[in-house]
Amino acid sequence: MSRIRCFLVFILLILSITAIESATKFYEKDITSDGYYFRYKTDDGTERREQGKFKTSETGESPKLEVSGSYEYEVDGVITVVTYVADERGYRPIIQLKKKVDNQLPIGFTLDNRIDPKLLGSLSGGGLG
Repeated sequence: MSRIRCFLVFILLILSITAIESATKFYEKDITSDGYYFRYKTDDGTERREQGKFKTSETGESPKLEVSGSYEYEVDGVITVVTYVADERGYRPIIQLKKKVDNQLPIGFTLDNRIDPKLLGSLSGGGLG
């Protein structure tokens, strides 16, 4: 069953790549027996890169696909950058929002699902230092 899923992932990948080729400024890909890599940038400034690798476990189970990548796009002067990892522990994105200043240099801040250990310490009465 795992091989069928992997085959379907590759088919969906190829279909998505062919769908975006007409609007791309830049595109590269590499598909091997143990994984894949692709990167593109479209005319509207959207960018995406992704790589997937089959990882075998020490217990000898069938290989599992681990995917990492990022994509970014702009809406109303705000650039959204999503960096992600997807594996047996699920999909884990980190989202950054960057506001364009004079349509040139982005000044950004990061939305992250991690909490600063100093903040946790202050909540438990340990202070900030």
